Amino acid sequence: MRVCALVPNAGSGARMKTVLPKQYLDLDSKPVLIHTLNILNSAKCINEIILISDKKYIEKSRLLIQRYNIKKVSRIVCGGKTRQESVYRGLMSIRNTPDIILIHDAVRPFITQELIDKSIKTACKHGAAVIGLPLFDTIKMVKDNCIEKTIDRNNLWRVQTPQVFKYRLIKTAYQKANKNKFSGTDDASLVEQLNHSVRIVQGSERNIKITDQKQFKLVGGN
Repeated sequence: MRVCALVPNAGSGARMKTVLPKQYLDLDSKPVLIHTLNILNSAKCINEIILISDKKYIEKSRLLIQRYNIKKVSRIVCGGKTRQESVYRGLMSIRNTPDIILIHDAVRPFITQELIDKSIKTACKHGAAVIGLPLFDTIKMVKDNCIEKTIDRNNLWRVQTPQVFKYRLIKTAYQKANKNKFSGTDDASLVEQLNHSVRIVQGSERNIKITDQKQFKLVGGN
């Protein structure tokens, strides 16, 4: 079985309010991006990594990959205006057809080998799998700063990455979305448009997505 990991890395990091995008900021003396790539690179089940980067930072990404010897990165693809467009470009750049596509955010540097393995095994069996966590907080629907109603949280989950799919399935989903100009909130939402079920795999509270300075400082960022 051949597994290809796509790593969207083209975000501008506007919410961080820093000169460099958050994926290039140091966490324990190494850029966030390198922490993420190191974990994917060391996963025995992953054969290839394709990094999808902003055009301005392709050379910086290339130098970091060389410096930290991330051998499984086969190429760096120029990202698009949105995450969805970036992942689509990554999919279309694939040369050696894989069985499984694993899509993981560059700014989730705390993913574990166990979650990678579990999500791939689930996708192999069911075609599509995402990492997520059930909601425990009370959820309210609010309009104009007033609560309209309380939402039943029993079937609500917070979705993370990796999101993992059989290659033909996710490629078809992205091609159809591109043709129909459908914009989804994540990769799984495109597969859902094909009326294909997506399995949820219990994730981890530690598998956070670094989006602002408060989060970055909490995990030890500089």
